[in-house]
Amino acid sequence: MVDQRTLMGIIKPASAATWPFTAVSTSLFGMRAVSRMYINRSALGWDDLVVSISWILNISRAAFFQKGLDSTKHVRPDALPTTIPAAAFWIVFVDAWAFLSIALPKLGLGILIVRIFKPQSWLKITIMGLCITLNLLAIVGFIMTFVQCNPAAGQWDLFKHPQTRCWPRDVALIYACSVSGLSAFTDIAFSIYPGVVVWGLQMPSWKKLSTMALMSLGLVCFAIAVVKLKSNTLLLGDPDVNKLIYEGIRIGIWNSIENDFVLSAACLPAVPPFFRASKLLAKKQFTSLSRRTYVSINSFGRMSGRDDAQAMELASNGELPSGAGYKSKDELWCHGRKQAETDTKSSIDTNQLQSGTKSGKHPSHDCSNNV
Repeated sequence: MVDQRTLMGIIKPASAATWPFTAVSTSLFGMRAVSRMYINRSALGWDDLVVSISWILNISRAAFFQKGLDSTKHVRPDALPTTIPAAAFWIVFVDAWAFLSIALPKLGLGILIVRIFKPQSWLKITIMGLCITLNLLAIVGFIMTFVQCNPAAGQWDLFKHPQTRCWPRDVALIYACSVSGLSAFTDIAFSIYPGVVVWGLQMPSWKKLSTMALMSLGLVCFAIAVVKLKSNTLLLGDPDVNKLIYEGIRIGIWNSIENDFVLSAACLPAVPPFFRASKLLAKKQFTSLSRRTYVSINSFGRMSGRDDAQAMELASNGELPSGAGYKSKDELWCHGRKQAETDTKSSIDTNQLQSGTKSGKHPSHDCSNNV
């Protein structure tokens, strides 16, 4: 028996367990998209389409789950006929939606494995056959959720439809457990096979281990699927409405985590090029900035006959270096600008000089009259 306090107590942890993982998987999906479209510049494949649709399904699932949690907040023991139906509908719907959102990214991962490792024909057929079978079973499971009762609304609103006739609850639960078991097997298979192949390649051990670590997320997904499978069995029998919603939320939590891990596993192989490109871009920007700074300082050093540090200090303070042959600070400033433009083919950053302006002119002097 689940009381009201217990039911309300699971709402915040459920929300907290959902969105951080969703944010991580969304970030990895964004990196994968950038890498595939702008860095690798290779032709997009079916795995890209499948992973993109999977991300849409995952974001939708997270939004539906949050809607269910928000509806559960309004459940009141003294007004069950008006507060229970909305919460029950969204929890039932999101758990059914998870059939699709969890199975589809595994199809994308299977296509990716086939594309990268190029297995023998029989193994390729086995991998793709396993993924397609899992997704077909997931579609059937989603449909089954809404056809097992007549009328369908009686599944979440018995107050309005007391004469609802449904299949035995255990039928749908046993089916869901069977699909979850096949999903868990797929997770572990997609982790072991790439690891075996990579370990046999001629490459440094650290590369083997790092590649195997990327693919090992499937083992985490397998563990989550096992825990979710156990949660499904808690709904066997004839639970009361509070327990139905409570256990539905618990299953929704594990669905969320598994969904995000599976999507992350499908995105990770394409993420390293994104980080390498980002590192090269940052290095290029830093090198370019350092070169511009050095050229500017060096130009003033040659102009004043002093070393770089002294010339920069004098230019910043607007002082006239002794022995340089300049009659005024204005003439020094203008000559320095002209010399830098001649030597580097670029104008000097006037912010390095005292009172520089966007027009490149000294605020109190026109350089055209001096240089």
